[in-house]
Amino acid sequence: MIPRLDVDGRLPCQDSPDLFGGREGERPGSDAYKRRVRAAQLICGHCPIRLACRDLGRGLQERDVWGGEDDKRRAAAGTPPRRRSPSNAQLRGRRPAA
Repeated sequence: MIPRLDVDGRLPCQDSPDLFGGREGERPGSDAYKRRVRAAQLICGHCPIRLACRDLGRGLQERDVWGGEDDKRRAAAGTPPRRRSPSNAQLRGRRPAA
């Protein structure tokens, strides 16, 4: 059973899912990235399943914020995230012209 925090049965991250996943065009290390990650980490700090979520993110080699851990912290713990597959838009610029 997953512990719940509020009467609606929602975990804190469910109210702000946009903080926990990378945004299109966002660069790691940018000010926007740092603000987003810090806001997500503050939410994780009050979550009853933070450690389980962190461990899941490590086990699945996920990207972005899981249990308060970002990609850099996860890599420092010995479980770097998987490489993202490039999007179709990114590939279009790399394909040779026909």
